[in-house]
Amino acid sequence: IALAICSTILHYATSSNKQKALRAILNSRVLPINCRDQNGQTALHIAIIKGHIGCAQMLRNYEIDETIPDNTGQIAAFFEKQLLRRKSSKKILLDPSEENFLGIY
Repeated sequence: IALAICSTILHYATSSNKQKALRAILNSRVLPINCRDQNGQTALHIAIIKGHIGCAQMLRNYEIDETIPDNTGQIAAFFEKQLLRRKSSKKILLDPSEENFLGIY
């Protein structure tokens, strides 16, 4: 399957976390939801990399293809795992109620 390479308002709305605009774009069905930008990233890649979870959930609700790799061969789930690890490690470092808080008990 050949995928279009384009940077669209779909990518811009996602990158800017403009959820109302994203919903309007998705509802219009004018743009292909699986369109990739010059980095091979879909709007889902961008939403996850930027940490825009609401946009990512919306794209999933509109059934974006989660198996499309970017130009480095990574699917969006790869970046999602990285994001979850970063958030998890920040919680451990910043939350003194955590048992492992900097190894101090």
